Amino acid sequence: MAGLMEERGIEVISGAHPVKFENGHLSFAPGEDIGADAVAEAIAAEVGAEVDPQPFDPARGALDGLGGALRLRPPDGWPRRNVQPRRAATVAPAGGQGNRPLPDLFRRLAFRRRRPHCCRRLASCDLISGHDVEVSDVLVQRYRAARRDGALAVLEGFHALKHALRFGAELLEAVSSDPGALERLAAELAPDLSGALAARVAPVDTEVLARMVPQAPRTGVVAIARRPDVDVDKALAGERLSPIVLLEDPRTMGNMGACVRVAAAADAAGVLTTGSNDPWHPDALRGAAGLHFALPVAAIEGLPASDRPLVAVDPEGDETDLHALPSRSILAFGTERHGLSAELLDRADARLAIPMRAGVSSLNLATAVAAVLFARRL
Repeated sequence: MAGLMEERGIEVISGAHPVKFENGHLSFAPGEDIGADAVAEAIAAEVGAEVDPQPFDPARGALDGLGGALRLRPPDGWPRRNVQPRRAATVAPAGGQGNRPLPDLFRRLAFRRRRPHCCRRLASCDLISGHDVEVSDVLVQRYRAARRDGALAVLEGFHALKHALRFGAELLEAVSSDPGALERLAAELAPDLSGALAARVAPVDTEVLARMVPQAPRTGVVAIARRPDVDVDKALAGERLSPIVLLEDPRTMGNMGACVRVAAAADAAGVLTTGSNDPWHPDALRGAAGLHFALPVAAIEGLPASDRPLVAVDPEGDETDLHALPSRSILAFGTERHGLSAELLDRADARLAIPMRAGVSSLNLATAVAAVLFARRL
């Protein structure tokens, strides 16, 4: 056994008992059978971990790069990991090689004792630099993945973060290229949040921030929050007199976000959307300045039945007094080009036209929503 190991390039130290693994050297008494358990315990002791009681099938040996690795139970303070050789390697029970090659690069294995960057949680004192490739890549990928996650909301810019915090968002993490400037901005524009951002925001290089989102905000801050659960039936059944805004198949994310912003400012009871576009898309959140957290916002496949009167905003409707809109109404708005669908127009209890100058065919969607909601309030 010792001779075979020496042929394979493993440094053998004679006379050692029990088996030891230190600085990449495996030591044992020549002629002694080296079982898998002995090798596992030796390596575990070197890297400061305990051997998993059931690492894998003992017949495969202590080290096997073909399908498994030495599973270790780590002590507190660093993450669970596998010790994996660079090449396929097996030391089988009873000293046999199991018809698999012994490692010829065993001496070169390096076991990192410190906790890897990718497993660290971001702290406000850690500057995430573009030179720290491992950390910055993980951060970039996390934010890019969050943009596609239906349970998360990516907040871009100070105002989006400000409104999310002000209206009770569950903030998961935030980074800023200049936390000091962010605090000064909060002191100027949001005194209620002044002093509360430093503990929530981790510093990050400008170059890293530019990779995290398609368009880095000028205020240099982005964050991830959890989307709130929205109960559409509960929102429709609510007793508030304010209307609910229904956007039928909105096409532009920024415009959709602007509608949410207007609805929040006008104290609407919610915003519902149909069609394929996600109202919580990061571009819509940017257009809404994070005000999605100020009222219920949800995508629906179709408008459920409710006791709320449905008012269709349509150029062919009546130019009635907007102050006379029924309470608890659902105000339906269509696209700028095609307007509302025939199906929704047929369901409407009333049709309302926004008075406009002759020759003007339509208004921007967010402008139309603002005109109707604020005409009702003024």
